[in-house]
Amino acid sequence: MKKVKDYIKSSSLLERKRGIDKTIYKFSHVIRWYEKNRPRTEKSVALLNLLLSVADYLEVANDSFEKHISVLALAARNLYELMLRISSLTGRHNELENWMAEAITDSIQAIKCGLEDDGSTEIEAGLLVSAKIELGQEIKRFELLRKKHGLPEVKNSMPAGNLAGKVGMQWEHKSLFKLYSKLLHPSSMLVNNKDYCTELFFPIIKVYLQIHALQSYKMICDELELPEKVCQINYQNQ
Repeated sequence: MKKVKDYIKSSSLLERKRGIDKTIYKFSHVIRWYEKNRPRTEKSVALLNLLLSVADYLEVANDSFEKHISVLALAARNLYELMLRISSLTGRHNELENWMAEAITDSIQAIKCGLEDDGSTEIEAGLLVSAKIELGQEIKRFELLRKKHGLPEVKNSMPAGNLAGKVGMQWEHKSLFKLYSKLLHPSSMLVNNKDYCTELFFPIIKVYLQIHALQSYKMICDELELPEKVCQINYQNQ
């Protein structure tokens, strides 16, 4: 398989969008190929779900060109975080159980937000009773699901910084994650100098979001031991 740098170059907006569309299609093709030709395992499910999410955020990036740079920064930061997670599930790392357990923890925490007392009037509170009962039942269902699969009880999702340390990507986190956050949130820099930030940082983010996506793709192909002819991207310099 070729290296990431073999697929990246500066290009026109139309060429860039077409290249990303082809990449998204390729990722979807690999997922379909695996589901048709290989047995389903817990690891393959997790990795292919992650690859599908990579494709989703490439689509977000494709829709963000010529729009507010914070949308592109969101796509790039999420692609970076997906790359971190994929790295934690491949090679010598073994974080699969924790990753699957986080899905249950995240679901329970999100549901509990809907159970918080928000100081509603008695009438409003009465209307919410049935909804809150249903949410409480969902929490019990997730707790039983965790016991059924023997998953560890994870109190909180692992922060990206901690995950970066585990997989040896401290440099990437120290530099790129902070940049993405400055452009994603309404920082003073972005609010007061939007045009300057767009001109200066757009080329950097454009390149790194491609790097994150293609590195993620390569790690998944290698981990699942997919044939090179299946993984090969047959177009040059996107």
